[in-house]
Order: sequence, then structure tokens, then C-alpha cells
Amino acid sequence: MSHEHKDHSKSARQMALHSIDLYMTDGTAKAIGLKASEYHGLEFYCPAYLENGASIIAFPTHHDSAEPAGFMVISPESEVLVFAIDTYYMDFAFKRVDIAAVECNHSYEILKKRVADGELDKSVADRVAHSHMALENVIGWLDSCDLWKCREIWLLHMSDDNGDARVFADTVMSKTGIPVHVAERRWLK
Repeated sequence: MSHEHKDHSKSARQMALHSIDLYMTDGTAKAIGLKASEYHGLEFYCPAYLENGASIIAFPTHHDSAEPAGFMVISPESEVLVFAIDTYYMDFAFKRVDIAAVECNHSYEILKKRVADGELDKSVADRVAHSHMALENVIGWLDSCDLWKCREIWLLHMSDDNGDARVFADTVMSKTGIPVHVAERRWLK
């Protein structure tokens, strides 16, 4: 679990009651109110090994929450998934990424235009810009990573008002040459 905000954690207690393994930082678990017996604690940069042979390594992200985390998941076949949601910036370039699943919420250009047109309050735009990843930051982060083995990129948590799925996907694909998918909200219902 990346952080404690309800859109990410509201079913944590029910999942724990049904013995579903939950992985998160201690800060996130504390903010949710979970007991130590109800989750697997992750320390940044320390791998946690799963029964199936996969491992998870948490890394810090930037969001307005207690101890937000992104995750590098390494499969038993050594494939690497990098997952980061609800962060406005990525501090780390990864040496290997097979699948990238990363927040791409808005573009600075769209925020600026909506503020200028009076459609969006500047304080809201500032909060979005400092809690969610812009297309421009996604492209910069992807450019810093070694993507030679990357076979797909997933853009996550896109804003209905401040994002443009087709333009964002086309932009990332043109910059990377890698197939891009956009996770759609309708899949979550």
C-alpha cells in the first residue's frame, strides 16, 4: 500500500481480517491504524521476500501523507516492475525496468491554461502540482532510467480535468518508443 489516503487504503482493515497479505511502510500502517500483526512492514531500500520467490523493495516518494512509498517488485523470473502513484517527483533512476507503472496525473500546460481561463483556482493547481506527477516529470524520470528491457509503460491516476489520455500516451510513446497504456478509472468500479 503506497500511503494512507482513503482512495488507497479504505479496505485495508477488511483485507487484514481476511488474511490477505498487506505490504506497506510502518508510517503508512500507523496512519491507517493497523496493528503490527495485520501487515508486513517495509523499510525503504530493504527487500521483503514473498513466498512465491518475488521480492518488494519500497522507496520514498513525495506526497502529503505520513510515509509514502513506491515499489520495485522483482518477479521470480527477475523481471522488474516499478510502481509509483500519488507522487509528484521521482528521486531515483532505475537501472532496469521491464514494466513501469507510474503516476501521470496532469500537465503543467493544462493546469496553467485552466487557471488562466478561470476554470481552476490557483491554490488548487498548486496543490495538484505538489502532490501529483505531471507529464513533464514522468518524461524526465523515464529519460533518467535504463529502459532497454522495458516492454510497457502504464500511466496511472490521470486526472479527468487536468489530463489527456491520448495526448499523454502518445507523448510518452514518442519519447520512449515503448508501448504505453493508460489505466482507466472505469476499471476500478
